[in-house]
Amino acid sequence: MNKGLAFKHLIYVLLCSTFFAIITTCVQLYIDYKKDVTEVTGELAKIERSFIPPLISSRYNLDKEQLGLLLKSIERLRDIEYVALRENKANGSEILASAGEPKAEGQLKKQFPLIYERNGRRINLGILQVQASLESAYSRLMDRLLVIIASNTFKTFLMSFVILLIVHALTVRHLKKIAGFTGNLDGESLDRTLSLDKKGRRDELDEIVDAINAMILRIKSDIERINEAIRTKQTLNKELEDKNEALRAEVARRKQTEKMLRENEAELRKSRDLLDATQKLARIGGWEWDTAQQTMQWTEEMYRIHGITPSESDLDSVGLIERSLACYDPNDRPIIEEAFRQCLEQGHPYSFEMPLTKIDGSRIWILSTAQPVMEGNVVVKAVGNIIDITKHKQAEKEQEKLQAQLLQAQKMESIGSLAGGVAHDFNNMLGVILGHTELALLQTDEDNDLVSDLNEIQKAATRSADITKQLLAFAYCSNKALDLGFNGP
Repeated sequence: MNKGLAFKHLIYVLLCSTFFAIITTCVQLYIDYKKDVTEVTGELAKIERSFIPPLISSRYNLDKEQLGLLLKSIERLRDIEYVALRENKANGSEILASAGEPKAEGQLKKQFPLIYERNGRRINLGILQVQASLESAYSRLMDRLLVIIASNTFKTFLMSFVILLIVHALTVRHLKKIAGFTGNLDGESLDRTLSLDKKGRRDELDEIVDAINAMILRIKSDIERINEAIRTKQTLNKELEDKNEALRAEVARRKQTEKMLRENEAELRKSRDLLDATQKLARIGGWEWDTAQQTMQWTEEMYRIHGITPSESDLDSVGLIERSLACYDPNDRPIIEEAFRQCLEQGHPYSFEMPLTKIDGSRIWILSTAQPVMEGNVVVKAVGNIIDITKHKQAEKEQEKLQAQLLQAQKMESIGSLAGGVAHDFNNMLGVILGHTELALLQTDEDNDLVSDLNEIQKAATRSADITKQLLAFAYCSNKALDLGFNGP
């Protein structure tokens, strides 16, 4: 019990009582001290009222005997230790009369000037110096302090002991009974109930007892539920074991099925890879539109034809259609949209050749075809493909270019043959002209006027021969080019 709840209550009560006793003692001592100081101040005021006028009269009349009696009377007042009458002089002050012994410490000093007034004149007769001691006040305070401490200590211990007994009677003994009851509580003693040997109105201890009894009932009910749960668990474990056995058989069967699915998926993946490789080599991309699900599926080659990376595409079916239409020329989009609509609504297939601009900006030529899949009179799907025919278009353009070059070469050959025949005939006539001109020059004197005319004829014939050579060279080159590149396969 020394270290129990009652002991703790006792310690706390002692500490609190001591604290408040110290506070009240300090307040009481301060009040008494202020009262004593006020009384000392009152004595000094009494001196000023009752003794200063007779002192002034005795000092003025030089009645030393009366002065001594007055000073003795002042010195006998309460707490007055020393009184002296001083006269002011040029070199300081001189004590004329005194009573008592002056002290250096613990004194309350005050001076009263002695002024005598006569016929409007103020005569300074000296100074009355009074010293009041506070030692008596301190002594009285110490006596009061001892009395207060003794009385408060007695009251504190008496109150603490009474409180200890009250706490033990009202609380601690009941708590011990509660602790003993709960400490001995086990699964076999749940039928007991806790009750306290106390009278009077209900309090918090009764609430604790009710809570403990309710807790016992809940524990008992929980134990019954736990036992029921254990029995249920055993039954369920048996059922679970049977189901586990069936589940293991089902798992084995599913593993076999999954193995077959993986094998089929591997074969399907090989087929899909072969199909993708074939489509890539042939530059054919396939697509399928599900009318019921409103979904579009593309093969990998479809993404490549449009310039889209399948792993980077997060487009839905509508987005794929919009992205594909954006690659067509503005004039071609209405055509392909209308053809797609008629294919889904009326079951009309279509096939178009048109240019397409890939996402990277490069231009290709495609062949776009579509075929409806019918169930009865309803289009359930539409399948189609887009073929990159850019190389085919380039080959057609190259063939057209070669055909044009062949026609041009044939035209040049005809012109060359014509020019060659004309050049040969004209060259023969020029040979006759030059021959006769040279004979005429040989037969004509140099002084003859015809020599200059014959020379001009000879020059003109020579220039014409040069032109004829050029025509022969053009005819030769035309025939040569036709022999080298345009003779056909």
